[in-house]
Amino acid sequence: RLKAMIVARSRSESEREGAFFTGVLQEVQKASAFYRAAEARLVSELQSLLPRADELCGTMRALATRHSLADGTSAARERVLSLVRGETENAADIRLLARCFALSEQIESLRWFCVLNDAATTKILERHDARSRLALAQTLAAFADRQALCRGYETLAVHWADLQRLVSR
Repeated sequence: RLKAMIVARSRSESEREGAFFTGVLQEVQKASAFYRAAEARLVSELQSLLPRADELCGTMRALATRHSLADGTSAARERVLSLVRGETENAADIRLLARCFALSEQIESLRWFCVLNDAATTKILERHDARSRLALAQTLAAFADRQALCRGYETLAVHWADLQRLVSR
């Protein structure tokens, strides 16, 4: 660490600015690559669930009817626990519904990853510009805005809404 500090002090200001610029670009590209891979996986999983949506909704309605009592209260504890454990003839459908909920949480987590990385990049660039004679915020912000990562939370909002419609049926 000390060696890195000595080397950093010995560099000229333009070398430090270039290293900073390159470092920020690389980090944005790494985060964007991670986002693209995660989004592709989540979208693929979502598309595999959508064809079974109507079938799943019918099964879930039948399960809800079968496991509820006449007065509207839920079934006995043992029946509910067997549903949770997957010990019914509809265990595959219940696991599919659980996958829907898990996918929804993963999409929301990835959306927050995008929002936080976008905010962090903006904050880093603003701090840099406040301390440096060379203003990079606009240049790097324009680059970052073109990355999938910075547009990701809008795209993910659409996928999340699709999944919520599926789950709410």
